[in-house]
Amino acid sequence: MSFVLQRRSVQICCLLVFFACIICWRSSDVILYGRFWAEEGDNFFYHAWITPQLQMLLYSFGGYLNLATNATTLIAARYIPLQYSPYFTSITGLLFQLLPLFLLLTAKDEWLNSTKARILTTVLLLLVPESIETSLQSLHIQFQLTLASVILLVLQPVSSYQRYFRLFILALAGLSGVMNICLIPLFFIQYFLEKKQYRLAQLCIVLISCSIQYFIFYETVSNRFHNFFISDFFEIFFVRNLLFPFLGTNTETIKYANFLHDHIHQISAAYIPSLFVIIFLLTIIIIFLSSTKNKKSCFFLYLFFRSVFSFNHRFYWTKGGILNSF
Repeated sequence: MSFVLQRRSVQICCLLVFFACIICWRSSDVILYGRFWAEEGDNFFYHAWITPQLQMLLYSFGGYLNLATNATTLIAARYIPLQYSPYFTSITGLLFQLLPLFLLLTAKDEWLNSTKARILTTVLLLLVPESIETSLQSLHIQFQLTLASVILLVLQPVSSYQRYFRLFILALAGLSGVMNICLIPLFFIQYFLEKKQYRLAQLCIVLISCSIQYFIFYETVSNRFHNFFISDFFEIFFVRNLLFPFLGTNTETIKYANFLHDHIHQISAAYIPSLFVIIFLLTIIIIFLSSTKNKKSCFFLYLFFRSVFSFNHRFYWTKGGILNSF
């Protein structure tokens, strides 16, 4: 039995199943009863039901093409019995949630070869604060694809079938949202540093897919645009990633989140959140830089954070909590 568990393929399967079980356990009602999430049902599934298939695949909502969601809801509407359609979209969302972990577990990089590293990677991804907006539904598959793209930016090239699978992921990510646009400079730098043919292929795929997204489908949606201050970012990060995950969603934390919401754009209200966020991010960066042996990975991690910070210019605030969108 121990010999079987030592095999890498068995370890990968076990860790993926464990990860999936934890995700499903966190939202067990979704698995038991099924559901569409927000626009996944009343917009995407509805249009998939009444719209010609090719037209649905190219359907643009919210100012951009979301090919992954279009395809998922199209299959659910046309080829899955209606009573099982919500389960299909939830399972599809789960598979894409497993994608970043699958890429890390199957990578050939030396720092991911040990059993300890694979287990630690799985646990770390499970510890990331989960949002119901991105879990077990197809509407926001784009976020999982963007995370997968960042992982591919850091991982070393492979020569097996995964090479084409990875390129497909990059193409799908570019055609399923606008977030991969902020990664273009990083793929340029990665190719410039390594000068490898595979890095050039990655860069070309990202450029082509993001160009199609931006020049053909992207458009400004007036009711989704808000003025942005850097203090807004700190407040959003503080509430979503520090306040609620560590102190819980209770009367006091909701009251403070409402206070920040009511004083949006006021610098005086952002002092405490900004201080905590800056200390948190600096601590993570210092620990990462002092412990890792791969300084190039640190460099790209830093560039990615900088890109996300500069690109994240539109936010949605809701009473009692803060939702952000690209």
